[in-house]
Amino acid sequence: MLDGYPSIVLLDQSGHELPFTYNHNGDQMITADPPQEVRLKVGGAAYFAFNKYRCDVHPLAFAASMRVTLPGGTTARTVHLPRHLIEFCTERPSRIVTVSPIEARLDDAAAQP
Repeated sequence: MLDGYPSIVLLDQSGHELPFTYNHNGDQMITADPPQEVRLKVGGAAYFAFNKYRCDVHPLAFAASMRVTLPGGTTARTVHLPRHLIEFCTERPSRIVTVSPIEARLDDAAAQP
């Protein structure tokens, strides 16, 4: 069973934490719905999504990987990201990363129109 938000940290190529601000308030792409319990069968899957506003000024760094800890967990897993997918820059909206709760379906992590 999973209930809540994953903890994520975006890391640069050297493995240093990029100083993003992470929130669970939802945005134009990510649901603002509160977490609901997700029961998993053996070998089952659960999902989450995250979103970051683009950089309007030259990026200072790029996220090369993401450290993920599931709700209630203590062990982090590292996921490598496609090159130059997530930019880090200093302007305020671009430093915020919105993270969805854990969901049973990927579609539920998205904001609903």
